[in-house]
Amino acid sequence: ALRRSSRYQHLESVLSGNLADISLAELLQTLDIGRKTAQIKLTEMRGEIFIDKGTLLHIRQGAFCGEEALKRLLLLEKGMFSVDFDALPDEAETEVERLNIQQQLLGSTTYLDEVKFTLSDLPEPNPLVENISADPVAAGIAQFTDLLPLHLYELLTLMPGELLANAKLLSQEIK
Repeated sequence: ALRRSSRYQHLESVLSGNLADISLAELLQTLDIGRKTAQIKLTEMRGEIFIDKGTLLHIRQGAFCGEEALKRLLLLEKGMFSVDFDALPDEAETEVERLNIQQQLLGSTTYLDEVKFTLSDLPEPNPLVENISADPVAAGIAQFTDLLPLHLYELLTLMPGELLANAKLLSQEIK
């Protein structure tokens, strides 16, 4: 009777965990190898990823979608995740182009290494930003000053534009 109940069947198709135990890249690779169809929910990072038979269909992080969203999720990489198997997004939400998981991970990881190298002159890898000494409007973070203090990576992911350009800008401002 338990196996036939819809509640049990739903629990059977959901996997959850902490990104401290398995990285987002490892999770994506596992779903790719298994050619799974699933939705990954990343609530603390305001993100979701839809995968159809091992191919990325839709990626969202905050206001960002696609490759930019994936880079931001991989940079933040914190908190809990849940995987709901066989869940697909509405047609309106999917990107036009299906993305290969391995290629996206390789490209995003290389890009994030460049972002982190840009920030390597800072005293610690992901410092807490309590204030910006320069003009916040010129720095492009005026709308985020009310949220300070934030860790640098969180601030980077909130800022519009390209992560690398934002990293260069913030690196100069924080020094």
